[in-house]
Amino acid sequence: MWRGSLAAKSSSPSRLSIGDIIFILTLITVTLVVIGVGTRTVSNALELEDVKRRAEQLASRFEEIAAKRKAGEEITPEQCSNKEIDGPDGTKVLPTWSDCFNAVTGAEPFSEWKNILNPDNDTYGPACDRTDEKTQGLIIIEKGTPWFSAGSTGTYYGAFDGPETLQKEILGRVSLCDRWSNLIRVREIKF
Repeated sequence: MWRGSLAAKSSSPSRLSIGDIIFILTLITVTLVVIGVGTRTVSNALELEDVKRRAEQLASRFEEIAAKRKAGEEITPEQCSNKEIDGPDGTKVLPTWSDCFNAVTGAEPFSEWKNILNPDNDTYGPACDRTDEKTQGLIIIEKGTPWFSAGSTGTYYGAFDGPETLQKEILGRVSLCDRWSNLIRVREIKF
């Protein structure tokens, strides 16, 4: 008799309890959330890599121009030369960094680029700002200024300030702003 009552109390393997159903639903929900977060993370990483490739391409273009300047070859665009060019009013002027930057980024393929991380934002900018969502995805070129102090040396990087002429070699750095407007350094260039 005791065996019979024990057999009656055992549960059938084909029936799920409410706890089993809750566990299975929780497992499915967690799996879907992990898949969603993982997919979004991979997508964000691929977008950031695309911005890095573009920044590398822009840095390479400026390095090509710098090599031609150093070799004394003809430079296209002429706004990037280190010799006097015809100004808007017909007088001879020295090209400035802003003229060169605008000429390079105004030509293909750079003029066709849109901000990958946020298409509503500009493509190029002066600096990253964590408090401003408009800096997400920017490609930045900063000017390097060497400093010396008590036997230490280094380079300070910041935005180009004013009409920098291109007579002398300029140290620069190409960087970008990630999705949270953090600065990511891509490459240093001599221009």
